[in-house]
Amino acid sequence: MDELDRRFQDELANLERESQTRAIEAANPALRARREFEQLRRAYNLTVADVLGFFPEDEAVAYLIDLMELQVAVADKSSNCGPKRSRGT
Repeated sequence: MDELDRRFQDELANLERESQTRAIEAANPALRARREFEQLRRAYNLTVADVLGFFPEDEAVAYLIDLMELQVAVADKSSNCGPKRSRGT
């Protein structure tokens, strides 16, 4: 019975996330378009050049900035994963 309850709770949580995503995307159609494009980009192994050709120029620049910020965030996060050391030692 615990397994069924866990699966039910997981399904319920997934439905809630999907509902929230749809509500956000309904308010901003560009977010939905970007999410759908990201799915296609991954599915068909598109390059950054392919992506840039898809977006209008100002959105292409914004996309590149997002990529760079994500890369910096990932690098910062991975550099903070080691043991904490005091600066004095």
